[in-house]
Amino acid sequence: MRKGGKLRMSIRILDALQTRELAMADFEKEITKVKEAEMALLERHLAVKKINAEKVNNSVFVEVQTQGDGPMADSGKLVGIMYTGYNLEGKAFDSNTDTTKQLQKHPLDTFFFASKQGGAVPGMLEGITRFRKGGKGRMYIPSLMAYGPQGNPPVIKPRENLVFDIHVEEVKDMPKQPAGPGPMMPQ
Repeated sequence: MRKGGKLRMSIRILDALQTRELAMADFEKEITKVKEAEMALLERHLAVKKINAEKVNNSVFVEVQTQGDGPMADSGKLVGIMYTGYNLEGKAFDSNTDTTKQLQKHPLDTFFFASKQGGAVPGMLEGITRFRKGGKGRMYIPSLMAYGPQGNPPVIKPRENLVFDIHVEEVKDMPKQPAGPGPMMPQ
């Protein structure tokens, strides 16, 4: 909007929930509906394209094309991947293997994160557990397990389901954190 602009809206109250618990239950019900719709869309996409992908923890689909022969990318492992991300229509939005597929330029470095713990979108944290070091494949991630209703403009639209081609370069134990100072002793 511009300075001095006006915005007119109308709001319709659908329900008045009496407690926080009821409101949270209603919210969870709506999230479940959205997730089911996104999963159904991904299932249709996979069926139409005749892609044999495994559903992982009811949250993401994984197509392992080459399993690899190194250690599994289990929970808590430090995982390094090379990737290219697409929307379902096949339009690339990011890559650390090809600068022509980057909408926001960055170095072509291995992307590291902790399997099932953090550092990547939740769908990737789940899907990576099906791979070993050296493995290659594709992850199909519903938007709620990626960037959700807000998206990541201008690169990823709101509620956009994502596809990642990946190659697992590294799987290793997380580095040990140095022990911090002990508890302070009273003076």
